[in-house]
Amino acid sequence: MTREFNSHAEAIKWIAINAETESHFEILKDELEFNHTYTGEYFVSLLLLDNEVAYYSEAA
Repeated sequence: MTREFNSHAEAIKWIAINAETESHFEILKDELEFNHTYTGEYFVSLLLLDNEVAYYSEAA
């Protein structure tokens, strides 16, 4: 599942509120920046954490 945003600031605010750990925050922020660089849009794929390992899940 993908979460879309209107701006970088909106995305970072959402990530800061919803990231479960500092590592999760960094992963989501890096993905946001990668996606924006290559598509021009602000979005992240929702990640779940399991035993401190982030992984992608279509079910999120």
